[in-house]
Amino acid sequence: MGKGLAGIRSLQRKHNPNTKGRETMQTSLQAIAEKAKKLRKYRFQNLYGMLNVNLLAEAWKKLNKKAAAGVDGTSVGDYGRDLESNIQKIVDDLKNKRYHAKQVRRVYIPKGEGKLRPLGLPATVDKVVQRAAADILEAIYEQEFLPNSYGYRPNRGPQKAVIDLTQELQYGRYNYIVEADIRSFFDNIDHEWLIKMLE
Repeated sequence: MGKGLAGIRSLQRKHNPNTKGRETMQTSLQAIAEKAKKLRKYRFQNLYGMLNVNLLAEAWKKLNKKAAAGVDGTSVGDYGRDLESNIQKIVDDLKNKRYHAKQVRRVYIPKGEGKLRPLGLPATVDKVVQRAAADILEAIYEQEFLPNSYGYRPNRGPQKAVIDLTQELQYGRYNYIVEADIRSFFDNIDHEWLIKMLE
């Protein structure tokens, strides 16, 4: 890689040196995470300015290299062949307010019982920007989550939830388990109401 990406490793340190297997986190993201944890009411500004070469290159590293391509037909692997130039173009487009997300390629995957689930496949360039933006927001909002929240969080997920639940069931004071699943929840929720709630 060229000079523009050469300093990436030097900008990293362990997110939590006491935890084995944790991913590294850029120093700038670590600083945001620490500030968010200490100053709960602090409102961050100019996060857009953090979308720089280093953060975007780190975001590309986190992408699934075997993922299907979006509407532009460019795979994550193909995008990485000229990574430095591609990342610099994103940065230039972001700084000059020229960046626009491409349309999402729609595919349908089997859901069971003969049904299909729609799936949107963003272009690789958009995946890079989305991952970088998610990393910034994650550094801030991860501090708000409770320890017993497992969904869509770094180093957590269903497997960790099962391990912790098994531990609690074996050694805790529980007699019953209730499992609930709302069938086709997103398909049936009032989307206008949901958007109003998010505003």
